[in-house]
Amino acid sequence: YPDETNTIQDTALFSGGDKVVSAKNFKGGTLTAMFGGSNIDLTTSDILQTTAVIDLFYLFGGSKIRVPRDWKVDFQVTKLFGDISDKRKIIENTNSEKQLIIKGLILFGGAEITN
Repeated sequence: YPDETNTIQDTALFSGGDKVVSAKNFKGGTLTAMFGGSNIDLTTSDILQTTAVIDLFYLFGGSKIRVPRDWKVDFQVTKLFGDISDKRKIIENTNSEKQLIIKGLILFGGAEITN
């Protein structure tokens, strides 16, 4: 279902789901996954300020996060027996200053960032 708020709050405990965020001024949020995971689609969102921050905590879980092609993504994640993979198709020479910071902790889990 589409979520038109400016933040995302998603918790997946022994479950999962799909979430589409269509925020006109996305500011970030929190993602938590324990023995589950979610698909988060931000491709129809926009960042009006220069940065948005997503805090995540994954324990034996994870997510797939889709972002717009012109967003820059900065990873500040601590990983223990887990990983976060960047599978975006990077656009060269973009003038966009929009940046998504993903920070948090991954324990025995993972995330995949695509566009």
